[in-house]
Amino acid sequence: MDGSHTNHTNHSSNSSHSGRTSSGTGPHPRSRLRPHIVSQCYPHTSGLVVHLCDEIDLHSITMLSAIMRKCRADGTHHLTLHLDEVTFCDSSLLREMARWEKDGGSCVFASASAAVERLYEAAGVPLPAAPPARRHAGEPGDGGGTAVRRADGERCR
Repeated sequence: MDGSHTNHTNHSSNSSHSGRTSSGTGPHPRSRLRPHIVSQCYPHTSGLVVHLCDEIDLHSITMLSAIMRKCRADGTHHLTLHLDEVTFCDSSLLREMARWEKDGGSCVFASASAAVERLYEAAGVPLPAAPPARRHAGEPGDGGGTAVRRADGERCR
């Protein structure tokens, strides 16, 4: 060799990804498509409180599923869901709630949007409604004018 070529080690000579490397390519393309439906999540004396927003479907429900798996592993058996910021909801929520209850968990909906109410009405299933509770100033969701924000910092619709 004349020294004009640099010797590169090809670690994936039989690779089918046409020379693309994993470094510098950014996040996986599908990871940008997964919406962030969890706007808030915090422990409470009765269990875990989760605020959901935007669209709940087969793809976005994976975020709630992960939270529920972690709760089971940590010994938390009660969830309080705030669903008033949900704009669309398919049967994925029904399926996840049924799985949670089958595994011994309990869940109440502190609030529900029209989309969630329509889903439960169409399925003939009663909403797992919570008894009305009084909120204190400064508590998340107290209506004090603070916008609900998703985990990625964007405001929920």
